[in-house]
Amino acid sequence: MDTLTTDPVIDKIAEYYEDPETGLITKRTGMDGCPASINYETMIASGLILGHVPFGGFGQRSACSTAATGDDCWEGTATTTTCPIPDQITGEQLTILCANAQDSAAGTGIQTLDVHGLDIAGNPQTEIVILNGASVDTVRTNWRFVQSIHGETWGVDGVAAGLISIHRKADAARVYNVIVAGGNMSLNSSRMVPAGKTFYLKSRTITASSGKSMSIRQRATSDFENVLSIGWRFLFKQPWFLMNTALSEVLSIPEKYPALSIVKATAWSAQAGGDFSFSYRGWHE
Repeated sequence: MDTLTTDPVIDKIAEYYEDPETGLITKRTGMDGCPASINYETMIASGLILGHVPFGGFGQRSACSTAATGDDCWEGTATTTTCPIPDQITGEQLTILCANAQDSAAGTGIQTLDVHGLDIAGNPQTEIVILNGASVDTVRTNWRFVQSIHGETWGVDGVAAGLISIHRKADAARVYNVIVAGGNMSLNSSRMVPAGKTFYLKSRTITASSGKSMSIRQRATSDFENVLSIGWRFLFKQPWFLMNTALSEVLSIPEKYPALSIVKATAWSAQAGGDFSFSYRGWHE
């Protein structure tokens, strides 16, 4: 019988063999008698550690403004610099709005859309919506957060024919996520940690371009004591000043985020026109 046991060496999982007849447990060895081990994150990605699920987000924003509140890392309209969140008490029913008639069940663009998010209890939910080239409501009425949206099936073009947005029902100005024309998935760094889970952020990559100096700040609705902020206020977690460069970090000690906290990035710039991106990976358990 093969078993997996945490090894004293950090970030490793050691392999052991248990003899079913004698019960003797010995460490499995590899080449030249070295102990066989598997990287901890690889085990998580392989689904071999119970209750551990890969988790993270990614997004980008072009032509940033000089808004005092900064520009969130998402592809919302030029005037919508901050990405809002749904009602956190009751949740909301959502509407998908297509700007091009070809994003429909018989069109050349995206035909069905997969919505990933959390219900009001904080549990992960998905819903596949058949597009009609105009607007269509979700069946679920208690969305607490939209993690991402992406095409599920396509016409011959294989990408969105026009802008596809998802907003609060009867309030088209309150948009939570978008897919731009020519895209197939939302690019929004905001993610909410599911209920009953803790998120461990292990790595991140930040880029800034277009010759504009930008203060890019990772933010979250939780503090360093892992307590949710009052009123869902975003606290600074890590800042970077970047211009025409990219930075990647692999953390020796992962950052910890409690259940229902939202993680995202926002850029501040003294000059309009900068572009930036932010992505991060880890797991929740």
